[in-house]
Amino acid sequence: MTDPTWANLRADREGRVYRAPTLPFGWFDSPPGVNRLMGETWLTAVLYRGKADVDLRVRMREFYRLFYQVGLPDEPALRGRGSAGPVIGSAGGGVRLRP
Repeated sequence: MTDPTWANLRADREGRVYRAPTLPFGWFDSPPGVNRLMGETWLTAVLYRGKADVDLRVRMREFYRLFYQVGLPDEPALRGRGSAGPVIGSAGGGVRLRP
């Protein structure tokens, strides 16, 4: 994370802080809508990393094509800033993917 408030947390230093994605709308909070479906998939991948059979890249492409009728750009264009590692989303939130 880039917020210095969190810098002293061990979880942040170890790259274990995740921000829920926010594009094109919040995946958990508001407004209520279909993005919550993708939010559940993202949370499953985060909480059960290595155990859940979830490919976020594939799932996100399918989701955005189905609900927003858009194709996502190649991975480098999807990267944003997050706690550590590759991130999909905006500076305000993202999906951390394994490299």
